[in-house]
Amino acid sequence: MRKLPLILATALLATPLFAADAEAVVSGKYQGSEISFRVINSKIGKLVFTAVNSCQTVGSGELPDADIQTWSPPGRFKIRGDGRFGGSRYVMRSNDFFDIRFYWRGQFRNGKMRARVQTSYKFYDSESRPVHCYGENVFRAKRKP
Repeated sequence: MRKLPLILATALLATPLFAADAEAVVSGKYQGSEISFRVINSKIGKLVFTAVNSCQTVGSGELPDADIQTWSPPGRFKIRGDGRFGGSRYVMRSNDFFDIRFYWRGQFRNGKMRARVQTSYKFYDSESRPVHCYGENVFRAKRKP
């Protein structure tokens, strides 16, 4: 009789507490107003998004200008068991842009995705002055039927 409470306590400790909240992310194509990607085997791939960035010529003191760019970071991003994901990528150069950085963090919940995306990059303007751009955008997407 004394072993029964010990067995029950051990069984409760061995059961993960987050198992009820864990939800598998359904594979397929997801799309939002400015973002699209595919989920296959709990990995995000073929990510494409359009972000608004604030750009300023380095050392000019001028007010920043808005710049809209479409990005497609390479690679895949793993989705954890609780639906969270994140990651970063660095690209040395792409066409006229250089020092391109991408970072995002988000979560799937109830079949929908929400993520905060940060981008930064540099390029030279027509007068060969360096211009630095930075953007932070929030995206939402859901699975396409």
